[in-house]
Parts: sequence; C-alpha cells; structure tokens
Amino acid sequence: MLAGSHIIFANAIFSNLTQNNFSAFILGIISHHIADRLPHLDLNLIRHTKFNNLDFFKLPLKIQLIVYAEFLLGIFFVYYYFIDNYKINNLIVFYLSLGAIFPDLINIFLKNKLEKIPLINYYVKFHKNFHFKLKENSKTKILFLQIVVLLFSLFFFRLTLTN
Repeated sequence: MLAGSHIIFANAIFSNLTQNNFSAFILGIISHHIADRLPHLDLNLIRHTKFNNLDFFKLPLKIQLIVYAEFLLGIFFVYYYFIDNYKINNLIVFYLSLGAIFPDLINIFLKNKLEKIPLINYYVKFHKNFHFKLKENSKTKILFLQIVVLLFSLFFFRLTLTN
C-alpha cells in the first residue's frame, strides 16, 4: 500500500484500541506489516529493472506525484473521517499514522544512510521480504482486493466505536 492507504488502515484498525501515544506508534508499525502481507498495489507496480533498488527520488516524476497525491488524499481522509467526524484524539491519529508509514520512511530516507547498522539492515531485509508479491497479470484484481480491505477496516472501526 502507499502511505495514504497505510494511514487509513492503521487508524481504522487501532484508533479505538489505544489512548497512549507510544502504543499508537507501535500499533501503527504493526498495522503496516499486517497491510503489507495483504494483497495491495504500491510501488510494486514498477517492474523496470532500473528501479529494482528503489531510490524514490530517482523514480519518474509522474510516479512520485502519484505517491504524493495518494498520501495527501489519505491525510485529508483521515483528518475528516477520524478527527473531524468521529472526534478521535489528534495525537493518537498522528502517532498511528506516523507508525503506519515509519517502515517505508526508513526504506526511503534512511536505508542508505544507516545500512552499516546491523539492526537497520536486518529490518530493511525483513520488511522487503515480508511484503506481498504482486503477480504481473493481477493488478486490477489486487486493486479491488485492496479497496475491499480498506472498506472492511473502516467497517471494523465503526464496530469498535463506543457510545
């Protein structure tokens, strides 16, 4: 999933289950890995070998703009749906969202700078190998499944509301 989908999923699954900022951050990271195991589309759409070593800032501008747009849409949705509509604590939403994108932030911004640290190296490999593998001919079906997963997570959120 791209960042916007990750933050929607994290808030839908966990925003009603914690009131602690640290646990919200950890639950956001956990939600990232849960979502990564589910069928989804993200930069795995790019099959060109020159992008195999994913340096986000060397991707074509069109791909970067899609990623940024999806992220902004996710932020707007999370703000409107969880904070404005359901009055979920701003800090809980923030820390869940930060945790939900943290594994990708490490891969995009820190992987090359911290690659000599064994724990970071181990985590980057874990994250890469833990990820859902996309089959080339199934993009439409996977996109549909990702939308279903997000809708079910929002349904789960509604079920966990306490009045």
